[in-house]
Amino acid sequence: MEPLPKLTEGRSVVSSYPDLLSTLTDFLTVCIHTILYHRNIYPPELYIKARKYSFPVYQSRHERVCKWIADAVGAVSGEIAKGNVSKVSLILISPRNVPLERYVFDLSTFPNVPFEGGYGDLLLQQLEEGGEGIGGGGRKRLDEITIAGLEAQFRACLMKLSIAAPGLGRLPEDCTYTVAVEMKEPGAPVNYAEVWVPAEGQGSDGTGIRRGGGTRSTAIRTVEAGSICLELSIEETTTKTKMALEQ
Repeated sequence: MEPLPKLTEGRSVVSSYPDLLSTLTDFLTVCIHTILYHRNIYPPELYIKARKYSFPVYQSRHERVCKWIADAVGAVSGEIAKGNVSKVSLILISPRNVPLERYVFDLSTFPNVPFEGGYGDLLLQQLEEGGEGIGGGGRKRLDEITIAGLEAQFRACLMKLSIAAPGLGRLPEDCTYTVAVEMKEPGAPVNYAEVWVPAEGQGSDGTGIRRGGGTRSTAIRTVEAGSICLELSIEETTTKTKMALEQ
């Protein structure tokens, strides 16, 4: 079993785009393990306790589960590197193949770099800041991203996720999961998108929970560190809401 990934060692700042992308995919990996643990997708004895970002986390110790997560995040990383990804979601699915919960990582403002077959160790200060990447105007130094700043943001996000996820109610036994990617190109499909009630226009009760249409969307945290900005939220489907009422 591979150990949990580590942020760039021996450096105080994230200085290149590959490092930046690596820190993001590391975080996605840890979050997926954390969600699967807190939602009881597998028995608790299949996890080991570890530490990441100076915070206690749980990692699956099943080799096939770890490989599946690593492969999924690796595939997502390749699309993020090409600037194609708007959102990444971990979707929990009932035994009847009905999606119940979606954990959404909004990457729409993540720094975009022209891929052009690779970027080597392209320094962050060499990145072009602009909506179209390679055609976005003059070069501009992006805000410095420190390792300590990233760890603090990721730690706070994991803390809130670890509190919110267990409080979502009991899921049916034998649920499965998948990772879905929403592309930036107009009209690109998203797995199970048809069952989600749009969040726009929903009322908020002041707690970060938006309700409407028999479902709810809970904002977990916005991660902001230098040039990194991503939002994590949890959405529950109308199907899960109905199941809870029937119990």
